[in-house]
Amino acid sequence: MLDVDFGAAPGMPPETCELGKGPIVAFGGRLNPKLTKKFTEVCKAYNYPMQYEASPAKTGTDTEAVQVNREGVPCILLSIPLRYMHTSVETIDIKDVEITGKAIARFINELDNSDLEEILCF
Repeated sequence: MLDVDFGAAPGMPPETCELGKGPIVAFGGRLNPKLTKKFTEVCKAYNYPMQYEASPAKTGTDTEAVQVNREGVPCILLSIPLRYMHTSVETIDIKDVEITGKAIARFINELDNSDLEEILCF
């Protein structure tokens, strides 16, 4: 899943991810660890910057609904940092969108049948 997450801004907690430093990769019990690991490996191999977020419970996105649909869908959650969420001045760094798009394209290109079989047997 691709969504947005709170980006660093005045008044936000210091652990909030920063704009311009790449997508946020979520780690948590509801997210497929093998897919997440594969995505981070691809990003590291191609030098795409990433930020990390712990999601120990619900993520507040549609990921949970997709994950439990039918027989289950393996999911990862990537987010683009967004400043001033739910206001008329929402702000992103276009660099984050470009990096995220390139990283997702590389990730898809790097998947093969052996990866998919292992991931689906989670």
